[in-house]
Amino acid sequence: MAARAALQTAEFLLAYLRRDDGLFATSLDADTDGVEGATYLYTRQRIAAALGPDSARDTDWICALLGVDDTEVTGGGAVPTLHREPEDTARFLRVRRRLAAARARDPQPGRDETATTAGTAMAATALIETADLLPDGSARQLHAAAVEAILGIGRVHRAPDGTFLRHRGGGAATLSDLAWLALGASRAAASGSCVGDGETVTACLRIVRDSLGQILDSHTDPDNPGTYFDGGAAVPVLGLRTRDPFDTAVPSGVAVAGEAFLTAATVISATGDPDTAKRWEEAAGGILAVHGEVARTRPLQSGGWLSLGEVAARGLTRAVVSAPNRKALGRLRGQLDSAAVVLGAGVSGIRVDGQPCDDGPHVQICRDGVCGRLVPL
Repeated sequence: MAARAALQTAEFLLAYLRRDDGLFATSLDADTDGVEGATYLYTRQRIAAALGPDSARDTDWICALLGVDDTEVTGGGAVPTLHREPEDTARFLRVRRRLAAARARDPQPGRDETATTAGTAMAATALIETADLLPDGSARQLHAAAVEAILGIGRVHRAPDGTFLRHRGGGAATLSDLAWLALGASRAAASGSCVGDGETVTACLRIVRDSLGQILDSHTDPDNPGTYFDGGAAVPVLGLRTRDPFDTAVPSGVAVAGEAFLTAATVISATGDPDTAKRWEEAAGGILAVHGEVARTRPLQSGGWLSLGEVAARGLTRAVVSAPNRKALGRLRGQLDSAAVVLGAGVSGIRVDGQPCDDGPHVQICRDGVCGRLVPL
């Protein structure tokens, strides 16, 4: 059920929010033709009309499964909710496809076409993490969409001097924009290495360096090491530089920056660049060192910090695989935590310590700078 929910969420992103240029629109309107949530509100009559007169049994079954009951409907309908796994999955998917096709013919909500750097990079990160857990066909599509989005940001969300922008033609990128971009690009580089796509790895690592460099150059507070301003410049007129370490609907920018520094350091350390890896690890450590009180005092607004602290305390796992294939990678990821970085050796300087093996996939697991021996996968 969890895998299906993840895949369907990814499919929704691609179908409804992905723009023609590969970036992701910000949102859909809440209303359709002036009615709040009209596209997603269902009555028994709407379901019966969508399925047709010869599908009364399917109508009864899906209404019971999704909790659609006209006797309790107010405000134009109910939001279908799947409270339990359907006993007949094939039937559920068949009926769901028919309902979705009918809904696509109905009036649709408007879409905010703005593609922000943070929003697009966040979507790309989610797509990559989903692709890593799915079978080949779906995984390739999601991975390709995520890479296109990350590279699209790197290409069009830039000022003439090369710094990143919040959106095309917009102002300077915020800390959240840069942090999500660096995290997404790190994940895209890792995923690309596993399929031997050296061009993607190289391009994404360049974006990682540029985005993290912009954070260090423009967002660091020199008077308070380990803290970062949300904006790259002072607010006009007021002359103030804002920062907010607490989560809102999404993790705080500085918490995501900590994860981005840590993840990027893990990736870059496999390319033989220990100096950069150490600098980024120290940046992540500095962020954690001065923000521990945030999670203690306001835990409900500190999900990003708690996640970062857990990863940092455990040590981010790096797994470098020689001669990777999809089957071997699937077995490996099933044994690792979700934050682990899996890399394919032999691409863009990514390598294992020691002599690579020629007799099929082997993996070397590293944590906190200590690497084990190569073992068959």
